[in-house]
Amino acid sequence: MPRPGNQTSADPLMDRALPSNLDAERSVLASILIDNSLCHQAIELLKPDEFYRESHRRIYDRMRDLSGRGMPIDIVTLSSELTRAGELEQVGGPAFLASLLDTGVPLSNLEAHAKLIKEQAMLRRMILVCRKGMETCFEQEDDPETIIDRIEKDIFEIGEERIRTGFTPVSEIAHHQLQRIEEAAGRPEMLTGLSTGFADLDRMTNGLQPSDLIIVAARPSMGKCLAFDSEIVLADGSVETIETLCQRQQAHLLTLNSAYKLEWAQPSVFVNDGVKPVFRVTTRLGRTIETTATHPFLTMKGWKPLLELATGDQIAVPRLLPVFGNETYSPTVISEFATEAWKKTDISFVPAVFKLTRPCLAWFINQLFTQTNQIQQSHKKTSFEFVTPTERLARQTQHLLLRFGILTTLTPIAASSEFLYWKICPTNTEALLLLQEEIGIEAGWLAQMAAAGSGHKGVSGNKFPQATSPYPNKLADKGVNETDLYWDEIVSVESLGPKQVYDLTIPETHNFVANDICVHNTSFCLNIAENVSTLDGKSVGVFSLEMSKESLVTRLLCSQGRVDAQRMRGGFLNKDEWNSLAAALETLAQSRIFIDDTPGITVMEMRAKARRLKAQYGLDLLIVDYLQLISGKGRAENRQTEVSQISRDLKALAKELHVPVIALSQLSRASESRSDHRPMLSDLRESGSIEQDADVVGFIYREEMYGQTDENNGVAELIIAKQRNGPTGVVPLAFIKAFTRFENMWREG
Repeated sequence: MPRPGNQTSADPLMDRALPSNLDAERSVLASILIDNSLCHQAIELLKPDEFYRESHRRIYDRMRDLSGRGMPIDIVTLSSELTRAGELEQVGGPAFLASLLDTGVPLSNLEAHAKLIKEQAMLRRMILVCRKGMETCFEQEDDPETIIDRIEKDIFEIGEERIRTGFTPVSEIAHHQLQRIEEAAGRPEMLTGLSTGFADLDRMTNGLQPSDLIIVAARPSMGKCLAFDSEIVLADGSVETIETLCQRQQAHLLTLNSAYKLEWAQPSVFVNDGVKPVFRVTTRLGRTIETTATHPFLTMKGWKPLLELATGDQIAVPRLLPVFGNETYSPTVISEFATEAWKKTDISFVPAVFKLTRPCLAWFINQLFTQTNQIQQSHKKTSFEFVTPTERLARQTQHLLLRFGILTTLTPIAASSEFLYWKICPTNTEALLLLQEEIGIEAGWLAQMAAAGSGHKGVSGNKFPQATSPYPNKLADKGVNETDLYWDEIVSVESLGPKQVYDLTIPETHNFVANDICVHNTSFCLNIAENVSTLDGKSVGVFSLEMSKESLVTRLLCSQGRVDAQRMRGGFLNKDEWNSLAAALETLAQSRIFIDDTPGITVMEMRAKARRLKAQYGLDLLIVDYLQLISGKGRAENRQTEVSQISRDLKALAKELHVPVIALSQLSRASESRSDHRPMLSDLRESGSIEQDADVVGFIYREEMYGQTDENNGVAELIIAKQRNGPTGVVPLAFIKAFTRFENMWREG
């Protein structure tokens, strides 16, 4: 590649051989030939493309194929496999295979040699990424920001590959989780299989049987959806509807973490939930959102569905959305944007506005405010107001102010029986001062208003609390006031009838920000893992492809200790709850639950890790959460074919390990359109051969999610829709929302 300027000589670095360790590669191949069981360990540690020499890569690939079919790996079988693939002569023939046995290295060195191979492969990838980046820079076909973003993405992917880990003992994670929390403040029946801890389920299945594949399915959102036109701000500053994001199947959006701080996240699932009845929620600040009755909102007592809330209740909304883009324009052009937006009464008419840098966006709002009178005076008070006859422009302006942390009220005002206008007012002194500091509003009269103190009133006439103290004093004393939340009051809930709705699943946090309001998106299999290990002392492996191991252990601690999850995350536990948590930690520390949270794992990788877990600690039950997030092997014709292959591989895994495998799955939204929402086998999403491969299929159903009554509150059903060697039917369960826990249903007598 020529250098810039007049120099045309090749870069000597480009002529150097890429890093490799051929001796380590030969050593690994030789170890597998000598001891076939080492292939499982190698599969967990190495991928074929991490071998530098093409012949080594082909040999290792064929070794993996033989291992996957349960075939012995020796010179004869390997030669036959390579011949069938037309690769024997390309790798050097039988003589080369035989020469591998002369390597003469200790078998115990496989892990160390695999690490050497992996390190060299990582260096090669980094070199290639850098070369590609240099070529892109010389070609100058994209702007620098785009090139940097692309290179960062490639480097990040290499780093992600580096930190892939295997199983971690739950005791190790539990102690770590407890530290984080402190910083934040005998079997009754004879069974032939493994007891789940749920008596009715054990009676129906006689326990979980070895080699069985058990599918447990539920709707991913259980009716918790937003109207199609709900707006979500993205990392580049743009604003898109949830419908657009679900069609695109990609987003980088804001979520609220356990410390109630905003951070960036990517949805793992995009849900089209069809047409459902929706309700418009309006808050004291004037923010609105349209959701189904079961969609949860964050309250001071945790997440609660809309159907449990009423006028006067307070819900969490962001007190700031610090999102700015990279678009820059001259002050003159931005002033024209403001004039154009005012004429069209819609900022989205100029989409570049949302992607402006912080200074440019501040100037845009400044110029927008010049379009109307902002100061209203009376004998009682002087107030700042932005007035527009269009609701769309008013809501977008309120949102843009929130990016600077400026809280405002938005209120419709009837000027006459035929004319309605919309007014934006700052909520308090802090908002007034930010208008001066961030937006550059004239300081004279603004300072005069601020000097009057925090008694500035919004249009409702009610004094608003300071934005920096969203919690009551009791919680603020614990240092929780340093959050990104503001507690806003619900002023109305209106029924709007049926609308198209969507939902997103956000890993770990399970919430996101829509229309500038915090909204939320089962734990049955985790409860089984808990029961199997803590009650019977069995060994359980959990592959968690969606939630982190820390989040899973937090759930286990809450469930085992019967402690409210929301209170525990905030550290607001009383003495009895701390004692319960300590006892739960002691129990879990002695349990044999092992968690692997590698994202996008393949069944082959699962097989290698599960074999190793069984050899080291024993294995009685394997849980996969969830099936649709498993990566397929190679290219499939379509997603349904790929999922079908995954389900067959999971069944083969259960048979090989001779343990029950429970795989969580998703249901389609077909049940939502039926009057009886109970799921059936045909509702399995991307079913393919899932129903055929499974020995048991169970559906989690909670009627209260579709209409809560005194009778169904806290009641769940496990519907056994298929059981190859037993009866079908319904297992009643109790669901305790505060602890995220399923329990046996209490019976009289």
